Amino acid sequence: YTTLFRSQLEFTQYRIHQRVIGDQLFYLAEAAVEGVQPRFAQAQTTDRLRDKLRVPETEFNPAAPSIARIYDFLLGGKDNFAADRAQAAQVLEVFPHAADLAVQARRFQARAITHVAQAGISQFLDVGCGLPTTPNTHETAQAAQPDARVVYVDNDAQVLSHARNLLAASGDVLAMAGNLAYPAEIIYDWRVRAFLNFHQPVCLILAMTMHFFPPDEAQKITRRFIRALPAGSYVIMSVVGGQPKLGQDLARAYTAAPVYNH
Repeated sequence: YTTLFRSQLEFTQYRIHQRVIGDQLFYLAEAAVEGVQPRFAQAQTTDRLRDKLRVPETEFNPAAPSIARIYDFLLGGKDNFAADRAQAAQVLEVFPHAADLAVQARRFQARAITHVAQAGISQFLDVGCGLPTTPNTHETAQAAQPDARVVYVDNDAQVLSHARNLLAASGDVLAMAGNLAYPAEIIYDWRVRAFLNFHQPVCLILAMTMHFFPPDEAQKITRRFIRALPAGSYVIMSVVGGQPKLGQDLARAYTAAPVYNH
């Protein structure tokens, strides 16, 4: 309780308390005054909670290439800037089929979601969802399961802004901030637990994300997610991989984030 008290003294604009969610203990911070961002944060340690209260999401910066916006450009989208297009051009110079790979990965995702929804699954957790791209996860899932519920998770401010604006009218969709590197903070988030029923199967989507983590870390993150899923759940995953030389060239060309060839 000493660390909890210190956190409360440091962040007086929040009410900070402990809560057991599932079988995990978390520290929660809820805004006590207007105009504070984030309005809510949840973490397993007080140090991590402090980090989230200081920088809750990746800040919007059009001058620096963004993973989500580069992918948007490769998919033929319009939510990107000069820095993103320049980075994409470097990738395409090394691997001319990168745009086709992105499109095929998106089509695979849609086919997989349809397959899972037709199997009777009506709950989807899309982590690292990226910018909205038609068809979106909820559109594909609800075409097969009209009552499907979808949680979108990302840590990019622009992604969250677009997702929340797009999904504001839907009661079956939730968009929230979350960092893929901290699986427990996502899968035990009280909003996720209130929105999805973890006594029933859930489909976890990790699309074109895990190549941004070293192999050992990617394996640990995936394992932590899977262990927390209910029996009968599904995982949809796509990841970049290829010949070692091509992987090395892509890693050098891609500067928006470290890339690992799994």
